[in-house]
Amino acid sequence: MTRYQIPEIKQINKIRNADVLVVHIRKKSNDFNAALKIFFPGSDDIKVICENHPFPGEKDSHQIHLLPKNAPFKALLLIGLGRCRKRTEEQLRKATALAVSKGAAHKWQDMILVFPSDLREKAFFAASVVQGIFYQTYRFEQFKSKAKKEHKRRVYIWNDEKRKSAFNQNLARATDVMHGIWTTKDLANRPPNHLTPCALKDFVKDHFRQFPNIRVLIKDRKALQKENFNLLLGVADGSAHEPYLIEINYRPRASKRHLALVGKGVTFDSGGLSLKPSGSMPEMKYDMAGAAAVVGIMDVVARQQPDVAISACIGAVENMTGARAYRPSDVIFGYAGKSVEVLNTDAEGRLVLADALAYTEKKHHPDYMIDFATLTGACYVALGDQYAGLFSNDKTLRRMLKASGRQSGDKLWPMPLDAAYQKSLKSPVADIKNIGDRWGGAITAARFLKFFISKTAWAHIDIAGVANDLSSPVYNSKNSSGFGVRLIVNLIQKLTALPD
Repeated sequence: MTRYQIPEIKQINKIRNADVLVVHIRKKSNDFNAALKIFFPGSDDIKVICENHPFPGEKDSHQIHLLPKNAPFKALLLIGLGRCRKRTEEQLRKATALAVSKGAAHKWQDMILVFPSDLREKAFFAASVVQGIFYQTYRFEQFKSKAKKEHKRRVYIWNDEKRKSAFNQNLARATDVMHGIWTTKDLANRPPNHLTPCALKDFVKDHFRQFPNIRVLIKDRKALQKENFNLLLGVADGSAHEPYLIEINYRPRASKRHLALVGKGVTFDSGGLSLKPSGSMPEMKYDMAGAAAVVGIMDVVARQQPDVAISACIGAVENMTGARAYRPSDVIFGYAGKSVEVLNTDAEGRLVLADALAYTEKKHHPDYMIDFATLTGACYVALGDQYAGLFSNDKTLRRMLKASGRQSGDKLWPMPLDAAYQKSLKSPVADIKNIGDRWGGAITAARFLKFFISKTAWAHIDIAGVANDLSSPVYNSKNSSGFGVRLIVNLIQKLTALPD
């Protein structure tokens, strides 16, 4: 899908010519002097330039110096890391992204990035730097008639010979993750007329053909009707586009655990007959961000082949207002055999998920099951755009996910799931209704999903606030955020490390 150049990333330990030398400096440190000794030994000119313009290394700050013609670099770019004591991974991402951003603005093609020696020893170093480069490089321009011409950029990471092997391994793994994130971002950013449920189904089939360890299964309307996916079908009935259930399965030769992922794939949500306000419509192409996250995660899984079996399921539908659209007050029996009174057709995602979750649990019997969904505006109101809401019926899974969120940068905030909230979902005519009272909407939505799960350790991640157009971090602020990929890759590592 991409129409832009992925930068070439290499590590070096010998000085070479480049357009710019980027030195990352912590506040009140000797980082700059250490770099001077390596790259400008015996050169008083550079030292004088920098002494006349002192750089304290404040977080997110930068300073540019144009260098004499006899220097091996056209420019020297100083990037501030601050004290870099907490959230070091995030500060490295931001600093690297800032360097790449300045490189693009000044049309520097070859860059050498220098980081403090002790930071280069950290296990997270390669992943943080690669993520900063990839996030900042991302563009979504495939629907522009004239693509902006971009030259191939080369980013060289200064590193010691003894760290080269470990860095290359981490670089390869980090690049795999970023390919998954770009897949997620590309899918979620596509306009709804170019990403119908059928187009999403076709993308998944075509994309995973390159991976022999992945099996894709598709259920069309006929199969869905036969197996009573009536909640999913009810949402789809108002659209001219056919619904699909998409399965993406990975089975290693020896698996320690079985993880199931379920994604909400509403490719456009008009609200149905409970029509959304016009101002809310343009962002509804992102209502399949949960499905996009699942596809991106499976892309990484296919590349890295962990010792964890993974079953992914996506309910792909469009929620529209056609003549056959489902109505407020309809009662529908879903896949699990439970009846739902529909009081609001704009609370459609939970209906799609209810069938997909019940099916996944019954068919695969996973150890853990996690769903991703842009489910409620209430979660966005509660947490803003920095944390996704985490709801779970299992303490161990909740604890692992929270730790993975903190370590990966896809942050989660644990939310309550108390039985007291179930009262507002009681229906006089069905087993449950699809909306609760006005207050605690994110919690009652999660309680609705829990109603369709039997006994599997499960987590619901409401990504309504974090799926797109974030206010921070600046390197990932526009369009789809790709949220969820880093989170689950980190969780899979934890599951792999669990004792048998």
